[in-house]
Amino acid sequence: MDNRYSDYYLGIRRAIQDECNTSAFYRHLAAMVPGTLCGDIFATASADEYRHAQMLAALLDHPTSYRLPGASPAAKTICPEDLARAIEGEFGAVCEYAELAAMAPTPPARSVLLSILGDEYGHVRLFILLQETGLCRK
Repeated sequence: MDNRYSDYYLGIRRAIQDECNTSAFYRHLAAMVPGTLCGDIFATASADEYRHAQMLAALLDHPTSYRLPGASPAAKTICPEDLARAIEGEFGAVCEYAELAAMAPTPPARSVLLSILGDEYGHVRLFILLQETGLCRK
């Protein structure tokens, strides 16, 4: 296995774990404000992240279903730090998927990674909107 493929493989493995962790974090945020626009946005983002983990696992021929920890809400509102963490994480994911797409060994793998990148970019845009409008504080 050459270095480039090894870096790609390890990057995909890390990305799977990141997607699972992020899905759990967003599910936790959604559970803090159920039945609100903010909660719905985070619930949808959580489902997206879980789907991304499954898509990445399929790239490695490991179509595994991942178990995620249950959400345990500890507050009634999402604090600004939670939203900032989500925005920062999604910006990092956009960069990570751009790098992985550049290393992808096949055009179909590149397409999967660019599709995920597009979703992550959409999350950043939504989370910035939530931050700027204060919708999660209402």
